[in-house]
Amino acid sequence: MAVGKVGGDATFQVDAFPSEVFHGRVSAVRLNATIVQNVVTYDTIVDFDNPDGRLLPGETAYVTIPTGHADNALQIPNAALTWTPDLPPAELARLYQHAGIPAAAHTTHLGGQQVVWKLGPADALEPVALKAGISDYASTQVLAGKFQEGDRLITGTITAGSSPSAKTTPGAPRPTPGGRR
Repeated sequence: MAVGKVGGDATFQVDAFPSEVFHGRVSAVRLNATIVQNVVTYDTIVDFDNPDGRLLPGETAYVTIPTGHADNALQIPNAALTWTPDLPPAELARLYQHAGIPAAAHTTHLGGQQVVWKLGPADALEPVALKAGISDYASTQVLAGKFQEGDRLITGTITAGSSPSAKTTPGAPRPTPGGRR
């Protein structure tokens, strides 16, 4: 778990000015955690300039506080981390064993271990174990794993009627290429 550090940068938006991004600095992180629906939150104070008084107390703010940064990192779409083929458990277990996937990668995710599925030769589904790094809302850094830039990862399943222009068979995997940012 990472929390913003005092002095760290923060950006935020408010509904009253949806196209503007405001900037500030973290001035305090309160250590009295609040838990709502199993989500632990810490009240955080962000100082910012408001010389014209446009922002008012009590406005809901959508805050981003970066806790890490990686340059030139191999990354995958977050949706690839959550997709699992609709196969019987015994077949999944066989595929995991055949590919040498450690149990933690498809159960506990201990140590950042994860499983993604890619299209291999002849468009066969292949599970790939990897170690995940930092993540944002869209993508996750790949620290280790038999994964290369350009691999076709599965991020979802196209079903009949889900897209008027879908030219794949019902239940066909939808590949997304991995890449660098």
